[in-house]
Amino acid sequence: MLVLGSSRGGAGVLSQLLEKPEAFQKIAAAALDICHFKQPKESCVQACYECLLSYRNQFDHAFINRHLIKPLLDQLLASQVVGNSEGMSREERYQQLLQQTDPNSNFERVVLQEIYQRGYKLPDAAQELIPSANCKPDFLYKTNAAIAIFCDGSVHDSPDKRKQDQIERDNLRYNTGYTVLTLRHDEDWGKKLGILGSL
Repeated sequence: MLVLGSSRGGAGVLSQLLEKPEAFQKIAAAALDICHFKQPKESCVQACYECLLSYRNQFDHAFINRHLIKPLLDQLLASQVVGNSEGMSREERYQQLLQQTDPNSNFERVVLQEIYQRGYKLPDAAQELIPSANCKPDFLYKTNAAIAIFCDGSVHDSPDKRKQDQIERDNLRYNTGYTVLTLRHDEDWGKKLGILGSL
């Protein structure tokens, strides 16, 4: 079983593979075909210009051997792509995140419902402590972007609480590089969610 981590970047390729796991087997199968393992080519011993050799890699031709990658391609073909949601459907993942929200914060559930209804990528985690910042965002996006979402209900209105929130979120931003997205109950927070549309 192949497990893809939560690396950032990659133009969203990893997230696309997680959403369409069958695409991964198609890629491995195509590579096996290109390298003449499905339809053997007798004139191709180690590699040829129809598979791996090119003008650009001519100085490496002596080192290129398609047989060296076949075991890996076979393994990839038989692998199962597993992401953070462990094969759950979008609905199941949504329900799981709902269960992980703070039971005392209805605003968190409202925000999560809005993310779900807009069809945006669901968070990777809810209420997860980040020890290096001693901070627990309401929702976290770890793959493709590092975004921490805080859903501030009325309990966050007092000056002391706002000051404490600011310190924690500054620590998170500077110690981990997360982008901090604060949604306040008394503002037009829906507009801020637009940042999630590109994930």
